[in-house]
Amino acid sequence: MGLLRMRNPLCLLLAIPLICACGSKDGEKQTPDRLPPLPPAECNLPAIEEHDTVYYACDCAKGAADGCSPGDDSADGTSPERAFRTYDRARRSFADLQPGNAVAFCRGGAFDIEGGGTWENSRCLADWPCFVRDYDPGTGTNLPAPLIRGDERGAFQFADGGDANHEEGYTLANLDLRGEGQSDRGLYFYNDIDDVRICGLRIDGFRLGVHVGGSNAPESDSDGLNERIVLLDSRITNNSGQGWLGSCNGCAIERCVFDNNGFGEATFNHNLYLGGADQADGMRVVDNELRRSTIVNGECRGVSLVVHGNRDGLLIEGNRIEEELGAVGRGCWGIAVDTGYPQAERFENIIIRRNTVVNVGNLGIGVNACQDCLIENNVIIHGQESGTRAIAAPTQDRQEDDATMERVVVRNNTVVIGSTGTAITVAGEGRGHVVVSNAIVFTNDDGDAACFRTNLSEDSYRAIDHNLCSYSEGRWTRDHNTLAQWQEESGFDEHSLDIPPEFTSVEGAKLDLAAASNESPLVDNGHPELSSEQDFTGAPRTGSPDIGAYER
Repeated sequence: MGLLRMRNPLCLLLAIPLICACGSKDGEKQTPDRLPPLPPAECNLPAIEEHDTVYYACDCAKGAADGCSPGDDSADGTSPERAFRTYDRARRSFADLQPGNAVAFCRGGAFDIEGGGTWENSRCLADWPCFVRDYDPGTGTNLPAPLIRGDERGAFQFADGGDANHEEGYTLANLDLRGEGQSDRGLYFYNDIDDVRICGLRIDGFRLGVHVGGSNAPESDSDGLNERIVLLDSRITNNSGQGWLGSCNGCAIERCVFDNNGFGEATFNHNLYLGGADQADGMRVVDNELRRSTIVNGECRGVSLVVHGNRDGLLIEGNRIEEELGAVGRGCWGIAVDTGYPQAERFENIIIRRNTVVNVGNLGIGVNACQDCLIENNVIIHGQESGTRAIAAPTQDRQEDDATMERVVVRNNTVVIGSTGTAITVAGEGRGHVVVSNAIVFTNDDGDAACFRTNLSEDSYRAIDHNLCSYSEGRWTRDHNTLAQWQEESGFDEHSLDIPPEFTSVEGAKLDLAAASNESPLVDNGHPELSSEQDFTGAPRTGSPDIGAYER
């Protein structure tokens, strides 16, 4: 048995603890009615009294904290003592805000949405936003975030009707949104909504957690695009369709937790889906945790982080994606930036780095139709019984009008596989590809395991060298049994090694895939010119870089 099947992987650590997660039944909500309180996030909010005008609201519906004191919609809402009561009265006051003003819901309160409309304000500014946020009513300490229970449409709709008019400059902070399986969208953006900052939200139990949609035909003041919608420090859980759906120029998702999203349908649902066929540039997905993607019949059945469409300058960095051992099915992939639409698709200048992918299905990280794409310093651990492709370019065949795959660089990744499969594939088409300084270990005895699949002509690769792959059975490439055979027939991998890497620790309470000592063959044996400039931790590499994701 491979080392990763000898132990419960939830007991392993990879620099930081892996998250414990239990499987779920088909469509089953995985959190109690009253979730643990979220502390106010560090959202760079002004103190509540620093807003020139605040409209306060406090209601005490089901789920409110003890001591909650409801407001009154006949009041003027301008102080906690004269707070409005209902969500709808607070929503209508949003249209009256000037830049820098706020609508604030009481911590410890609970609000039911009944026939709620849209949130609209054309006066807010990108550099001087309007706020929808929490406030402390002064009735206790450590009060939970305002609980807002959606109606059938959802919770917050930033989507005016008719042709698109430009709106910008919204900040949403420290709210607890609940769909309870009856609501459509937690947050919805449509018709040219720009420069939105979302921080410290819990979004639970909707069909779609966050949906960045498109636009109708634009009016004269509109470009018809939603742009720079940023989700920070939030928890997106138990949404049956998608945790996040959509793309936009400058959209970002950072430091969030996505858990048990997509359970309504296998394959087509995801924790995080950067979808949409239109061009979207400069997106970021950074430092998030993704787990329990598309749990159908007790197992993961869909890609956790998927990207389709036309994207330029996308950064996927520092994310941790994991599934439970024995709870994955076909189609449970980690990260896939690949084609999925009938329209032509293209991915350019994509960076996928410093991600940790643990125990997903038969693909860890993959791309196709990708030009000038960089896959570096990722750690992929596969302990499932089924085989895998740890890194694959391409993931699948493209359509004729999709972009060809060109200049894909796969470098300084560390891969540990406890079953079978192919560790790194860069094949099929294109030129200028680079495969260097990768560390690969197969921990079992499987004759069908292969370190690489690199079957293009010699002039298709800029470099393949300074890699290490350790296996007791198996082969160096899909077409060559040994490193020596591959070197002789191809001329590649002249400085590569087929010996154990001497990691610091591969068993016990800590899994540490850095070199154990300066005597490790990983040390100073990376490609001297083409290795990554920094390692998995962000530390600079030396003039003689190491093989793999970590620099000793």
